[in-house]
Amino acid sequence: MVAPRLIGREASHIEDIWQSTYTSGYWRTGPTLNVALGGVDVALWDIKGKEAGLPVYQLLGGPLRAAVPCYAHAVGDTVEALEEDVRRYLEIGYQVVRCQLGVYGAEGFRPADRAGQQRMAGRASGFSTTSSTFRTSRRRLPTFDTLGFGPKLTHDVHEHLRPHQAVALAKILEPFRLFFLEDVLPPEHMLIIG
Repeated sequence: MVAPRLIGREASHIEDIWQSTYTSGYWRTGPTLNVALGGVDVALWDIKGKEAGLPVYQLLGGPLRAAVPCYAHAVGDTVEALEEDVRRYLEIGYQVVRCQLGVYGAEGFRPADRAGQQRMAGRASGFSTTSSTFRTSRRRLPTFDTLGFGPKLTHDVHEHLRPHQAVALAKILEPFRLFFLEDVLPPEHMLIIG
């Protein structure tokens, strides 16, 4: 849907391309169109920056700040290994650390031969929301008892929950006073709780 709308267009007409593409389809918005349109937008700004011989941030008005905070991604197969990885990042200066227990994304996924065809969050998936959601619990993340109150911990759910599961997980994680809980719901569920 997007590609035919770009052929022959003037690359410098970024806003016109974005607006007309965003509103042109029968099914407007949604994650697929937004991802495609985001890629097109970045590419068009990159072209404009190269033509001007300037970095894109200069074209958009210059820098806003000298630095931005960022976070590290700590992992571990056990709580102890995760805590050790968190400490490693704290020692090199990170103040915010995202915690992932086990192989990234692997705990919630089950082999297809056991999972079969499941419908979760409105789409076919072999992902076990129960396993992913409740694996992260009081005994599964580093605690203030071991790390103190200085570090800001985060956790990513990867959009695999339904609203009632997101609420349950948030309650479980409340004692950790997370800095943020990332991607609790898929975009199509955000209006349900908003």
